[in-house]
This record gives sequence, structure tokens and C-alpha cells, in this order.
Amino acid sequence: MIEFKEKFIADGLDVLQDIEEALLNTDEAIGESETVQVVFRGLHTLKGAAGMYGFKNIEHLMHLIESVYDALRSNVLIFRKEIVDITFEVIDHVTNVLQTDDASNELDSRTKILEIEIQTFLSTPPLAEQPVLQNNVLKTYLITFVQDADFEIRGIKTDTIIKALNECGTVISGSIIRNETTYWEIILISDAPYSDIEDNFMFIDDICTIQTVASANILKTDSVSSYIKTCIATNTPWDYNFLKNLYLEHVNTSKTTNDSDRFLSKHKNVYLKVASEKIDEQMNLLSELVTAKAELKLIADREKYKKINKVVETIDKITGRFRKNILNIRLIPVKSLYVTLLRLVHDISGKLGKEIELTAEGMETELDKGIIDSLETPLTHLIRNSIDHGIESADEREKKGKPRKGTICMKAYYSASHVFIEIIDDGSGIDKQKVYRKAVAKNIITPETQLSEKEIFELIFMPGFSTAQNLSEVSGRGVGMDIVKKNIDLLRGEITVQSTEGVGTSIIIKLPLTLSIIDTMLVQSGERFFSVPLNVISHCAQLNHNELNETVNEQIEINRQILPYIHLRQIFKIEGEYPEKEKVVVIQNSNTQVGLIVDKVIGEHQAVIKPLGDFFADKQYFSGVSILADGHLSVILDTNKLIQDKVYQNHKHITYDNTK
Repeated sequence: MIEFKEKFIADGLDVLQDIEEALLNTDEAIGESETVQVVFRGLHTLKGAAGMYGFKNIEHLMHLIESVYDALRSNVLIFRKEIVDITFEVIDHVTNVLQTDDASNELDSRTKILEIEIQTFLSTPPLAEQPVLQNNVLKTYLITFVQDADFEIRGIKTDTIIKALNECGTVISGSIIRNETTYWEIILISDAPYSDIEDNFMFIDDICTIQTVASANILKTDSVSSYIKTCIATNTPWDYNFLKNLYLEHVNTSKTTNDSDRFLSKHKNVYLKVASEKIDEQMNLLSELVTAKAELKLIADREKYKKINKVVETIDKITGRFRKNILNIRLIPVKSLYVTLLRLVHDISGKLGKEIELTAEGMETELDKGIIDSLETPLTHLIRNSIDHGIESADEREKKGKPRKGTICMKAYYSASHVFIEIIDDGSGIDKQKVYRKAVAKNIITPETQLSEKEIFELIFMPGFSTAQNLSEVSGRGVGMDIVKKNIDLLRGEITVQSTEGVGTSIIIKLPLTLSIIDTMLVQSGERFFSVPLNVISHCAQLNHNELNETVNEQIEINRQILPYIHLRQIFKIEGEYPEKEKVVVIQNSNTQVGLIVDKVIGEHQAVIKPLGDFFADKQYFSGVSILADGHLSVILDTNKLIQDKVYQNHKHITYDNTK
């Protein structure tokens, strides 16, 4: 029962998000019948399930708010903004209860307060105009499900399901018992939306299929009707393909054009909900497999076992496919973030009295679930800043010749092996001179420091930096921006700012698709190994160690280009004799390049990232560790942090503290 309760909580949270999204996406015409239907269906589903799994307070609360939307559907109640507000309050409260599984006095008292507020809408409902009736197309559905051993434990009754389906249309049902298991087949003729029908099977979706057979009532076909009656009389399950052929034969005989296209395909994608812990376990197993494969390859190479090498190649291919599949399973659409931000814009813009719309592009773009979860905080900071100090008030915008309603656009797209997320607003933009003066006042730079536009924008990510004269309760431009950058750095990402004063600001976040396994270049300095992410490497070169003694300001010439360099031996105080010839691995961040000086470049290495232990916890230039095939430890370098400290910080040559 605990397992099914957990499933209800997970599904319930999804339903609440769907309700929230429906309300937010139709904010201009919230009273549209389709929106009301979507919300009503979600509330109705939650009400029934909440009672089944012991959430009595939620059941009663859902019943009350459902009554409001039922009154809207029945054209008894006029829609007004206050209904949206109370619905959001209910969503927030129920989400809190489900996430904490809490029945504390505080939550109980909040439930009672909400119940009283909802009652006010039902006590004196003003009449609405008469609805316009719409003629929906009848469709035929084939529904099958298994009444397995756990069916009764879930608290679900078949007669309740069939009764609910009867409210949607005409139902013909049949069942067969095999090996003490009941198999149900139902034909439903209905003009109800597919989602209405699907809602009745929300909590048995793992053992149920719903197929849209035809965009017509196939029971009007004599041959089909006769066949189904025979099946029922002989206790025989009806055959889908035979039904299809009977119907198509009728269509062809009747010479009805295009009707054959109305019999729809049986096949459709089936989606399974899997606990993230199970996917994480698969990823751990994959990590061990990758390490074992590398160890086997090392043995085969050393001992020159040709036959084993062939097996290693096969395992390598299988591992690659396994890795790709597991990573794809972990990917979820960016849209899950968009719904949260949509609500944020709705609440804060209302509090500040601003007219702001959040638009979206590329919400089908997918990212690793771990990255998605970690992005919510930085994106919330960025959106709050745009709302409070980026976008002007409606009156101010009108004076500037802008539309009264401001716009924030969340854009996501793929580029090579990365995902880019942009937050673009059409507000007042960033005052570069103001940023520069503030940096001087805070002693971040000197008045004589010459900075490019890009370098000025980098300053807003300094801890505690803000140009806002009066910080509001919502945000201050720059407040929390250091947290934003820190979070993006932890994701091995990059963040850049583009802004035109008076026009708007665009903040671009570049992220890897996944955090679990990355392709790296394995390098060595002394007895220590380092992994450099392959996607940040521009090229490699070689130089004599004596050439470094002749450099000025820690800069070297590589391919006729002067670059600053970082010597890994020096910053990490690696002892031992320097090699006569050293390697330079040129890494880049946006358009900035830095050379890493190492003893030797070993080659490409598929690094399974392990979290930093306590020993490495305070090491600011490490983003993880990886175990090599021979058991050695390789540290994965945080190249963004290395470049930032080398090139940007105070525009001085950094002194590295090897103890960090």
C-alpha cells in the first residue's frame, strides 16, 4: 500500500502542475471552456484518489474547489480573477502536503482557511451567460486492462470505472478469466476528449491501454455489431485486427470516401514512470562497467592478447550504446522548469503591479534531470531580477514608446554537445557606466582599469555586487548573481551577459547534456593525473621547458598567438624533475583561451565522474574525480574556474594557493 501511495503522490504532483500550467497559459481568457474542463478534470481525479489513499482533508478541499469549476462548467458562475488566485493557493497547499506527507496542525488549519474562502464563491454565485453548445465528433475507443492480484489492494473497483465511462458515452464491456487473472476489454463510443477518458485510468495506467479505434461510431456497422454480440455470448475476446477489417470492409462497400483513414493506428508510444533512484542505480552500474572495460583493455594491451582485444572492442560498442540509452532515459524536457517560472512571473508581476508576459521557445529541448533540478534556483534569481529591476512599469514603458506589457523570453536549444538556455527581457538593459563606477567604489577595479563591454558585464557576478539604489523585497540587479554563477559553474556550464541600455538584456547559459560521464583528455604532471573535458580543448602543442623561463608576464606564443598559461606543476606544487619537453593543452571559455602546461598528454579518456570526497571538498579547481583502469585517481579540472581566475579576477596575474 505504501508503494501505491507513493505513486499517488508522484502522479498527484504531476496533475497539480498540469492544472497550474493550464491556468497560467490562458491567463488572458481564463474562463475559456477548455481551460475550465482541464482544471475540473484534474481536481476531480485528485479528489477521488486522495480519498482512496487516506488524504481526507485534500479530498474535501478538492471537492469544494471542484464545485467552483463545476459551477463554471454549468454556466452558473461567472469567472473572475479571484478564482484563479484561490486555485493557486490550493495548489500550493496541496503540493506542500503531498511533498511532506504531513498532517500537522499548521497544514490542517490552512486547509480550513482555504475551505472558508472557497465557500464564499459558492454562497453567492452570480449567473453567467448561456453557453454555446459545441458538436463534438463521436469516436470509438478500445480499452483493455488486467485486473491483477494488486488490483483490489489499490482500492480500485471495476464497476466504478465502468460507471465513470458510462458518463462519457456508450460502453460495451467484457472480461475473461485466465489462470485466476481477469482480462477486461471495453468498447467506448464517446464524444468526450481523450484526456477525460484517460483520467479514469490514472492509477492503473501501468496495466491499461487506450486505443482510438476510429473517428466514428463503428457499432452502427451491422457486421461489427454482430461480431461483438457473438464475442460476448461465447465469452470470447474480440480481435482488434478483425474489427478493423470488418469496419474497413463496410466503408469500402458503402463507397464512402476517406472513411478508411478514420480507422486509426493501434500503435502509440507507451510511457513508464520510473523512480529516479532506479535510474541512478543503472548509472552506477554503467559507471562500474566503463571502469571494468577500461581495466580489461589495459590488460589486453599490456599482454598483447589479440583475441581479448576483439572482445574488448565488442564490449566497448555495447557499453557505448548502453551509456547512450541510460543518458537518454535521464533526459527530461526543459518545459518542467518553464511551468515553475511561469508561476513566478505571474505572482511577482502582480505584486509589483507590472504587466509582464513570459514566452518560451524550444521547451521540448531535453537535459539531464540532475541539471534540471539544479537550474531552478539560478533561473529563479534571473527571472526575479528581470521582473523587478529589468522591465519598467507600464507607464514608463509607454513613455519610451514600448508596449505597456513587458516580455521575458525563455529560449532553449541544442548546439553541438551542449544545451543553451537564454533569458531575454525587453527592459531597460544594464547601465555599463553605473556598473563600472560601482566596481571602482567597491575596490574591485581601479579607476584606471580599462575593461571591454564583456568584462564589465562579468563584474555583476562578483559576490555582493549590486547597482540597485533601493533594494526591494523581490530582488536587486546583481543580488544573488554570484550564486547564479556558482551554481552554473558546479554544473560545468558557462554564463554570459549581453545587454543594450534601453533595449533589454540577454543572459546565456551553456550547459553539458549530462553530468555523469564525459569525454576527457587525460594528462599527467609528475605522478599525478588530470582529466580535461574534451569539449573545452582547442588544440595541443609542445615546447621546451627552457622556453618558459624566457616568457614575460606568464604568457607564451602558440601558433603565432600570445596566450596566458597555467603550469599545473606550479599551482599544485607537484614535486619531481621537469621534463625537457612539455605539452601545452589550450583550453577555451567563449572566446578566451589559456594554455595548460603539463608533462605529457596520455590520450582521450571516458571519465566516469565521481563526487569529490571530504579530502577534495575545498579544492576550488576540481569538479570531480575519476578512477582510471589501473586504479589511479584522476582529478577532473574545473577549466571555467581556472580561466576565470587567470584572466579576469581584478585583471591582475593571479597567485595560486596550492592548498586550495
